[in-house]
Amino acid sequence: MESTSSEVHGKSDGALRGSAFAKAAVRSIDIGHSQVAYRCFGSGPDLVFIHGWPLSAATFRDVATLLSARFRCHLFDLPGAGDTRIGPATPLDLRAHVASARATVGELGLDRYALVAHDSGGFVARHLAAEDARVVALVLGNTEIPGWHPPVIRDLQRVLRLPFGGLLLRQLMRSRAFRRSSFGFRPCFQNVDHIDGEFHELMVAPYLASPARMESSLALVRSLDHRWIDGLSEVHARIRAPVQLLWGERDRVFPLELARAMLAQFPSATLESLPLGKTFVHEEQPAAFAALAARFLESAFDQGARASA
Repeated sequence: MESTSSEVHGKSDGALRGSAFAKAAVRSIDIGHSQVAYRCFGSGPDLVFIHGWPLSAATFRDVATLLSARFRCHLFDLPGAGDTRIGPATPLDLRAHVASARATVGELGLDRYALVAHDSGGFVARHLAAEDARVVALVLGNTEIPGWHPPVIRDLQRVLRLPFGGLLLRQLMRSRAFRRSSFGFRPCFQNVDHIDGEFHELMVAPYLASPARMESSLALVRSLDHRWIDGLSEVHARIRAPVQLLWGERDRVFPLELARAMLAQFPSATLESLPLGKTFVHEEQPAAFAALAARFLESAFDQGARASA
């Protein structure tokens, strides 16, 4: 089932940007190889947010702030991202992220929860939803699609295979022109000015300031096996909770037409597209994203409560 949102929200949400996220205390959750940075705010049914690459939990600062009036929001930085502290033996590939997220969620002691995820966080969230009967619903922003290997990721892997490829990329990312190019963040935003300012401060500047952080982030791309992505079709078939795909309709990293075709892989799934959105539509249109997610999540929690009564 598919519908299209006709309402577009963008920087007009400025007064709300990051308020609840910025005010939330940062706790640490010990999962053995990492000290996971964790924030919790809001009240209501539990939502767990899982960010993608090369982002951190702060990418949901606006969406979670908007949803926190109705839901209790749990956000954490995966190993290699944000404020989470890692050690020399911390595994940083996508499959390890599944185990890290599983361990982190396990420490929260939740009875029932829904997942909101984006990009590579969607890979992690789908595995959690397939294996955890406590998952009531799953919202997936623009994320990996079985059988589709984005050219920009393959190009990035080629650069990282070069001698000093990581150093080269870090130097290139210092250039505003490069960050706004098709090899930088241009494919992710409808409005390239969004690449600067708060997004740059939260998502890019920390990696430019720390070579160790940059290398930890790049470890995920270096280790990525596209067969893991293709294997998601089998994972989808095991997800019994309802799934909502929320997609920026102009995304070429994860094209809408391929997302639409992916719907059939889930036992129960719907798709909502956001006009003018690209890969990071939740960053540019947080109010529209949150409104669509809230309606879906409230319905899913209500149905789950009736089923367990």
